[in-house]
Amino acid sequence: MNRSVRRALTIMLGGLLGFTLGGLWGAMFAFPYPDSSPAETARYQFHATVAGWVMLVSVMAFVIAVALLVRYSVTKNRRDAS
Repeated sequence: MNRSVRRALTIMLGGLLGFTLGGLWGAMFAFPYPDSSPAETARYQFHATVAGWVMLVSVMAFVIAVALLVRYSVTKNRRDAS
């Protein structure tokens, strides 16, 4: 396994970990109680926004890592064929 593949797999693992942590963050802190005060609702909204951004960035990192792996695979197959 060369450095490019290892780097892409590390980014993929980080993306999965970030997505999981963002989901857990959202599940733990982002659901308001039905009769919460406006201050508590704002705090829950903040946590929901943070969890959403963490999950979005994690998915983007995962997609980029998959693209890097596909690119490496295609270029390796082209080099092997010629």
